Amino acid sequence: MQYKEILCKRAMVINYGEVIYDGQVSTLKRDYMHTKIISLKLGEAWQGCDNPGVRVLKQKGYGVKLEVDTNSVPIEQVISQLLAEYAIVDINVDNPPMEKIIARIYTHRDVATIENHCDQP
Repeated sequence: MQYKEILCKRAMVINYGEVIYDGQVSTLKRDYMHTKIISLKLGEAWQGCDNPGVRVLKQKGYGVKLEVDTNSVPIEQVISQLLAEYAIVDINVDNPPMEKIIARIYTHRDVATIENHCDQP
């Protein structure tokens, strides 16, 4: 977790000078974070993951970084599948950085939707 996410409890998103979100960081994450990042160190070579909700972000040697679309597949299912298919030396599950969540709002045209989620300060 990044320091700004530890220190800040509230977030504000501004679109062309208009406040479109002013509320809890936890609410922003809950409503707009639909991915998890799984970093793996394997005891064997990566052979791929047969799951449509999983995308390889990076792979080198015995290390692999995956992005899981949690709207498509539960994170628990992906981890169970990986544990069944690979000898895993180390695993880490992270949230995407806050910047990526906010960028997703703009790239997916969620601006109109997020305007309805403003908390009153």
